[in-house]
Order: sequence, then C-alpha cells, then structure tokens
Amino acid sequence: MEKRQTPQQNMRNVRAIALDILLQVMEEGKYCDRTLHRTLNREDTLSKQQRAFLTRLVEGTVEQAIRLDYIIDCFSKTKVVKMKPVIRETLRMAVYQLFYMDQVPDSAACNEAVKLVRKRGLKGLSGFVNGVLRSVIRGKDQIKYPDAKDFISYASIKYSMPGWIIEYFLEEYSEAETEQILQGFMQKESGVTVRCNLNLQNPSGNPDLAVPEIIESLERQQVTVQPGKWFPYALHLSGFERVDSMEAFVRGRLQVQDESSMLVGAVSGIKPGQEVLDVCAAPGGKSLHAADLLAGTGVIFSCDLSETKVHLIQENMERAGVDHCELYRQNARILRKDWIDSVDVLIADLPCSGLGVIGGKCDIKYHTHREDIDELASLQREILRVVSQYVRPGGILLYSTCTVAREENNDNVSWIEETLPFVPVSIEEDLPESLRGKRQYEKWRAEENNQPTWRTAIRQDVDEAIQQSLTWRQFLSAMERKGYEVRMGRKYPVLRPPGKERFVRFKTLGKRYTPEAIQTRILYPQNYRPYVEKAPSVQHGRLHSGKKPHRKLTGLRALYYRYLYELGALPRKPSRPSYAVRQDAYKLDQRIRQMEFLSKNNIDTLAQLETHRQALQTEIGQLLTKRKQLPKNDDVQSQCESVNTALKQLRQEERLCRKIAEQSLEVQQHLTEARRDRAEQQQREQEHERDRRPNIDLTL
Repeated sequence: MEKRQTPQQNMRNVRAIALDILLQVMEEGKYCDRTLHRTLNREDTLSKQQRAFLTRLVEGTVEQAIRLDYIIDCFSKTKVVKMKPVIRETLRMAVYQLFYMDQVPDSAACNEAVKLVRKRGLKGLSGFVNGVLRSVIRGKDQIKYPDAKDFISYASIKYSMPGWIIEYFLEEYSEAETEQILQGFMQKESGVTVRCNLNLQNPSGNPDLAVPEIIESLERQQVTVQPGKWFPYALHLSGFERVDSMEAFVRGRLQVQDESSMLVGAVSGIKPGQEVLDVCAAPGGKSLHAADLLAGTGVIFSCDLSETKVHLIQENMERAGVDHCELYRQNARILRKDWIDSVDVLIADLPCSGLGVIGGKCDIKYHTHREDIDELASLQREILRVVSQYVRPGGILLYSTCTVAREENNDNVSWIEETLPFVPVSIEEDLPESLRGKRQYEKWRAEENNQPTWRTAIRQDVDEAIQQSLTWRQFLSAMERKGYEVRMGRKYPVLRPPGKERFVRFKTLGKRYTPEAIQTRILYPQNYRPYVEKAPSVQHGRLHSGKKPHRKLTGLRALYYRYLYELGALPRKPSRPSYAVRQDAYKLDQRIRQMEFLSKNNIDTLAQLETHRQALQTEIGQLLTKRKQLPKNDDVQSQCESVNTALKQLRQEERLCRKIAEQSLEVQQHLTEARRDRAEQQQREQEHERDRRPNIDLTL
C-alpha cells in the first residue's frame, strides 16, 4: 500500500513547486501568470488549500521582489544579485513568508528553506541560508527603509517598483499622484472577473435571462459571485479551485476577461451583420465579445502572429460555439491586399509596455524597460499604418492599449489624426457613468489644438525666453527667472511651471518645443522667431578684454570670433551657416568659453597659448608641493580647501589650453569648408540667374 503524505509534507512539495516557478519567472524571464497556470493544470492532485498557498506565494514573491531584496541585503554580506539563482529565489520566498504570510510560523519558513536548499544539491550553502533567515527574524522590526525625502528610493522599496518607472511617472504626475498610482497597483482583489455571453450558448435565447441563469449555475457549484463595477454582464468570482471546472465556463457561457478589456467591445459600436477584424486577437477575449455583439450574424476575422496563439483563439471560439469566425495566422505589419477596405470595425489592441496592468501582472515591471516604450510606440505606428487600410470608408478604427505611457496613447492618437484618414470620435456616451470624464477629454482636445490651457502658458513663456537668449545657457537662465525648474539629465528632459507640482516633458508641448528645436530656434532666429510687438534689441560690437582699447582681432581670437558668428552666437547679418559649421552647433557653449579665455588672456598665437599653458603647469606644480607640505591636522583644513580650489581652477584652464590647441585646426578646416560651400552656392545662384535671362538674338 502507498504511504499517504502528511499536510506538512504536502506543503513542502508546494514550496518546491513554487521554487521551480520562481526560477522560470525571475531567472529565465517567463511570464508569471502563464507559468503558474500551466503548473496548476499539470499539478491537478493539489488540494484547494495547496493551490491557494502556491498562488499566493508565487505571485506575492514576484510582486515584492525589490522590497524582499532590500531586506535580504540588510542582513547578508553577499548581495542578492551575486547569489546563485536557487539561493536567491529560496531566500526571497522565505522572507516573503516571514513578512506577509502570518499563518506560516517563522521557524517553519526558515527550516523549510534550508531543507529545500539541501534537496537542490547545495548542502554547503544551507548554513548561509539559515544564518541570513535567522538574522532577518531577529531584526525584522529594526530595518531602516529609505526616507520619504528621497522619493524615488522610498517609493521603489515601499511599493517594490523599479526606479525608472517611478521616474517616468514623475515626469507626468506629482509625487502624491504617483504614490496613488503605486498604491493602486498593490490593491488587488482575490478571485477572477468574467464576462457573461448574452447571445452565445444561451438556451433561452433571451439576453435578459443570460446573466441570472449563469449566476444560478455558479452558485450551485458553491462559487461566490459578486456583480462587476461597470457592466451588468461582468461578474467577479471567488471561492473556487479552477475556472475550467465551472459548468458555465465549460458550456461557453462565460469568458475570463477584465472589465477594462470589456470596454473595447462596449465602445466599439459593433452592430449585427457587420464585419469585424481583430488584428492582435490572442487569447480571443475581445473577439468573443465582438462575436457576442454580432449575435450570430456578420463575420469576425481574428488573427495573430503565431500558430500557438491562433490555436488558443480557436479553443475559446469552439468552447463558445462561435461558427461565424475566421482565424488567420497573420503578421499585422504585412499588408494583405485582399483585406483592403473590407471591414466595418477594426479592433487594434496592440502590443504595449503594459504599465497600466502591473497590478494584475506583477512581473511586467521586470520585463519592461524605459527604451522599450519608444520601440513599442514605433511598432504600434507601423502596425496602424498597415491595418488602417482594412477599414472601409465610414468604418471604425478602435485603438487600445493596456498602458499609461503617453507615447503609446495620446501621442499615437495625435499621430493617427495627422497621418491617417481618420477623425477622433468621443466615446463618452458609451462609457459607464462612473468612468465618464467629459471635462478631462475636452481639456486634452484643447491642448492638442493649442487652445488656451496651462500648457499654452508654458509655450508662451518658452517663446519669450527664446527671444531673450543667444545661447542655450541663457535660455535656461531666462526660464529659471520665470520660476521654472528644468531637468535635463535624463532621457526625456522636463520642466516644472511655477506653482505646479507636476513636471512636463518638453516634447509634449509640441514639435517646436523639444530641446533640439529650441536650440535651433535660438541659433537661427530668422527662420523660427515669431512676430512680437516689441522685439528685443541687439547691440552690435567687437569683443575686447579688460581696459584694452578696441582693435582689430587677429590670430586665434579672430578665428574663434568668426566661428561664433557662423554658429549664430554673435549678432551678424542673417545668413544660414553651412553644414560644416552647423554640425558643431551643440558645441556652442564650449566655443564661447574658449573665446572668452583667449580674450581674457590676450592670446593670438599658438606659441602664446603654449607659453600660457606652461605657466599654468608651473603654478599647478607649486601648489601641489605646497599641499604636500601642509601638516595633516584640523587647523589647516581651510588652507587645504583654498589650495584645492585654486588647483581646480588652474587645471580647468590648462585643459582648456590643450583643447584650444587641438581644436583650432578643426575650427579652421570647418571655416574653410564653409567658405567653399558659400562660394559654390553663390556660383549656383549666378548660373541660375544667368539661365533666367532672356536669350535675345541681335543678328539681322
């Protein structure tokens, strides 16, 4: 006879299964929900309690991984990132039980982790695991978390969120709003949300009776049923072991689907008899919703990239008894000419970063990176450019994502308006009452059309600062005088208006307000500066140093002065510099500092420059000797600081001398190229003018 296992032994097995899942998710990059679902289907002998324990342990450990790593690092000499994968995931799993699962005794969490390590062939490291966990148990009430003043570090640990996501949110929202978003991700309800099919597999044929019949069937199976938040055909289920064991699910009367996903079908305007295309359909939830809305009429085309995904759609369609759906394996980026102008409604729920569903899919934050957002936005536009051709005139293109990234949402909507033959249509009337935000929609539309909003005021301030500036540095100073805070040391530069908590990206103000466009407008005002009632006056004059009398510049100073003219930094008769000079426009501040240095020290030749550099090196050597001779005590601290300050200044000047000597030849070459380009341009203009003259025959 087979010996039965005790509940404790069964739970040990569950921990081993959890470790295998965590290794796949956190170390191999597999998706948590899919891996957990496959495991639960395979381990069909697990009890209801064991399945619940496994689900919570895996999902909780993945969700809190960053916070758990911080706790482990507080007590371990070996940092988490340097640990072996088995040790790392075992410690994470054990610490999660210590902090978040009160029903598990601390001793049990520790002992089972040690046993698990030994069974994985790492007996030599079992003592390390035991020591770390014992230290955590003793000191878990004394852990010092980051202070709220450092909001990014504080929020990253408290809400277990990668720092780049917090930085990204802060570019659009205030710290308070960002924390609300992070809190929302952590507030999850147990159970699952389903959508009831009103027309599909409905024995009575009456849509009004479908939901009550489904609820009655679920309650017979002891499933706890609660109504959805937004739609009458949405139900929230809990208190069950497996969805696929429910009679209503097996018969195809309901489909697992979040209410946010149901919004697509609710606002689509699909009517019976129409033709609908879902271009990225897997696993088929939106296609099934469309099929239910068609009520057995019309036709729905569902396609996706791989055979596996298409097969998944087919399984759901067959279960729901849908016979008016055509499935295709199709790359959405490749145009099918036979589909052009063929469908009434096109559902484009495209691949995205998923930043809006982190609460339900906790591993997304580890799989997505900052650079992915721009790449995905570009992919979405590539797909939209192709699939939009499938919509017949008067049809509907429904674009949706599950992210909150502006690049993938508002920016793409604006791009559709500008590029594709579509006009935006308000969905306010089709939304549930609690989701209607007409004022917010109108505000966004006003911003997109440059109508008076708070963004318009920012644009006006930027325009005024550009008119007052000759360099980028002067522009930043002008914005600071207006009360703005500008942050440039990031991928997407931002600014914060006076009296506002929220930072705004430059790029969201429009194409003319990106840092690159602003610098161009400063350098070439004749092409970009708008009309103003009182244009700023510019004083023309020559550079001179100190009390020296004005004189004609020669040598290096003349070279750099001419170069600054070409760059547009100094007033001159407007003319567009050649490309050979324009390519160095972003080095403007450096060139200005070099010119100021040459004028200050009255340097005209490379020989004078080398003499000055040698003098600087001599001073640097003397100061270094002086610093070595200073006694090492507190009394001479101020002397040491003054010497270091002087050394820093001298070294900067010495480096500047070397750069001028190295770059003067490059500057000369660029000016030569600029003159050649200008001469060629003048020659082309003369030839063009000659060709335009009438050819008069003077012969008789």
